[in-house]
Amino acid sequence: MNIPVSGSVDVDAILQRQSRMEADRANFETDWLDTARHMLPRQADFLGANATPGAKRTHRQYDGHAADSLKKCVAVVEGFTMPRGAIYQVLQPDDDELLKVHRVKLWFEEKTKLLFKLRYAPRSGFTNQSHESITSLIAFGNQGLWVDRARNGGLFYRTEHIGQLYFDEDLEGRIDVVHKKFKWSARKAYQKWGDAAPECVQKARRDRRPDAEHEYLHVLQPRHDVDPRRLDARGMPVASAYVSIADKYLIEEGGFRKMPLIASRYEKSGLEKYGRGLGQAALPWARAANTLMRSIMRAEQMRAEPPLGMPDDGVLSRMQLKPNGLTTGAVNSRGELLVKALATAGETGGAMALLEMCHNNEDAIFLVDLFEIGREAKSHVSAAAIMERSGEKGMLLAPTMGRQEVEFFAPLVDREVDCMADMGALDDMPPELIEAGGRFQIRYDTPLTRAMRSEEASGFFRTVEGVAPIAQVDNSVLDVFDFESVVRGLADVNGVPAGWMVSRETLAAKRQERATAAQSQQLLEAAPVAGKVALDLAQAGAMANAA
Repeated sequence: MNIPVSGSVDVDAILQRQSRMEADRANFETDWLDTARHMLPRQADFLGANATPGAKRTHRQYDGHAADSLKKCVAVVEGFTMPRGAIYQVLQPDDDELLKVHRVKLWFEEKTKLLFKLRYAPRSGFTNQSHESITSLIAFGNQGLWVDRARNGGLFYRTEHIGQLYFDEDLEGRIDVVHKKFKWSARKAYQKWGDAAPECVQKARRDRRPDAEHEYLHVLQPRHDVDPRRLDARGMPVASAYVSIADKYLIEEGGFRKMPLIASRYEKSGLEKYGRGLGQAALPWARAANTLMRSIMRAEQMRAEPPLGMPDDGVLSRMQLKPNGLTTGAVNSRGELLVKALATAGETGGAMALLEMCHNNEDAIFLVDLFEIGREAKSHVSAAAIMERSGEKGMLLAPTMGRQEVEFFAPLVDREVDCMADMGALDDMPPELIEAGGRFQIRYDTPLTRAMRSEEASGFFRTVEGVAPIAQVDNSVLDVFDFESVVRGLADVNGVPAGWMVSRETLAAKRQERATAAQSQQLLEAAPVAGKVALDLAQAGAMANAA
């Protein structure tokens, strides 16, 4: 919630910083526009391009393979880091000892479930908005996701177009200042601020021009004079300000406890503030593929509709270049064609080979190969090989996704938990946790983290395969393995829900019950034999006495 405050903000300093930010970002915008035109036309809104709603966006795109590869890459990243239908981020106390307190453990389990219920509520918009954020992250190397409380309760999420966002970094290289530059109509601005709207809005209303648009800045930055004792925005670590650019006027000032706009970069140079995405890495191949496809289409069109030549003194009716078309004068009395093709296109085999090479390189950059890992395997594949292929997927994604844990996923949870606290959802915090300061940490349980741990499983299977010949001679060598722990570990690596596994106590009780049943069965089976032996002994004794 944006908590208001009465105070002053240096508007001139903000506008000067905005000018510097725009200069720093200018070269990136050219690159982003080129990337968008080749593989994400719907977001080609940089440098004033496509300012008219409904303008054509695909007229420069001849080859769509890069766009398809981008979609597959987004699906890979989403599937490995935020699989829908699974709880892939688990809240835990910062002190592991608190997990031994039963009510603390139950409280964190309850809040984790509530977090995912709020996040994936139909009205929150998280599913489609996070998809747009991941798409922007992969294509352009940057994304911004706004997280706030919804007016009707719960949470809501909104992806901000990267063309509107400007970043600055702190001493540690993390984004701590965000400017959002946007346009609003006078009608929308008045709905937001009412009589506090700037003069440009008031004038537009007086002139009866409600659709007149003006530029604004929404500034989010650290508050250096924060006072924790205050309950208004002066006590909030993140300062918020709305500024009218035309009037150089501070419209509204407020604050947040946690940064509401979660901005992250895919990968970046240490000397730059903005990230670079896989879309920019694939751009040279996309350009080449676009040029090749255009040439191939022109060649094939030339082959199908070659230019025609005819005598300059001939009398020729209108050419009928259609099935069963009849053209008078195209053939002389000797049956010779008077109209002939001047040139035909050459073979396009070489161009097709180059185009395939471009497509293969695009697929490799966009991690489409992750779909192929395991497909080429034969039917008989060892468990160790399967685990190793899973580990390969983790290794390919891990380097870049590590940055997202720091810049995207952890700040996202921090902001969501802060909103939950604002709703009063954390008021039932156990006293042990209150005494510990309420600090928590996040444990990630995603297909990516499991793939990274698959090396443990593949190591076990390789070891078993190695000792199998020895076990045929002396099977006691297998006693070194705790197979119960092995099975539980394999289940964890493969994502088996914990509810599908019985506890160690329940398993011990089952084993005891099974052993007792087996012992009883042995006694029942031995009873007839024991009875016969007793009868034989009795008969032998009777015969001895008779003698």
